[in-house]
Amino acid sequence: MNEAGLEAPLFTSTFFFTALFKRPLLQVHPKKESIGKIPEMLLSTLTDDEIKVCELIFANRIITAAEIARFSGFSERKAYSVLKTLNKKKIVERTGSKKSGSWKLIINKDDQ
Repeated sequence: MNEAGLEAPLFTSTFFFTALFKRPLLQVHPKKESIGKIPEMLLSTLTDDEIKVCELIFANRIITAAEIARFSGFSERKAYSVLKTLNKKKIVERTGSKKSGSWKLIINKDDQ
């Protein structure tokens, strides 16, 4: 466990025997080049929160709203709100089903 950088499991025994394994939180960091992929003209029309969400989508297009909330520090409600705003502005769109779909950044050639 130590070699893999994981904490030792916690064993308890009351009436049942249990083992609790802790795993590290996954970290999703936007790619450093993601800002360069979003056109400057488009960046000037977005709020900081919207840019943060776009970077997370650019880094992982199958990210969920709950994951966006966790990695950005927003509440889930705010993450949904920002996604809805970006969808209305036609900057992102959801493709596929609600459960297994993905987010797509829509960047028009005339925005570049």
